[in-house]
Amino acid sequence: MRTIRYAAMAVVILSPLAAAGQSSAGAPAAPTIDQSLEWKNPYNPQVSPDGRRIVNEVQRTNWEGNAFERELWIADAATGERHQLTQAKKSSSNAAWSRDGKWIAFLSDRPEQLSGSPADKKQIYVIAAD
Repeated sequence: MRTIRYAAMAVVILSPLAAAGQSSAGAPAAPTIDQSLEWKNPYNPQVSPDGRRIVNEVQRTNWEGNAFERELWIADAATGERHQLTQAKKSSSNAAWSRDGKWIAFLSDRPEQLSGSPADKKQIYVIAAD
């Protein structure tokens, strides 16, 4: 009698686990922590004054520097075509359009800054939007 009771308890306990294993067998595996940290995430979209372009930050993982860093990308609002505007050893962020839409100002903490500027301090940079 005891054996039947234990067998019945085992079936009740293990049945949901077996069913869960079968239902998730065809599902894709969940991403690992490292894979999720490798995702490039967009931040702070800024629409140009004429509404035709969008500049935003894209965050990436810098494994060697043990940091998240951001670069600026620009996209055509009509076509979705995009390209990278900045590529520095450290981050570029806080983009802002000029009133005429020809320039983009942003902050960056580039190690190769101008001589005489404080090291590891963010500076304002300006780049052509085209």
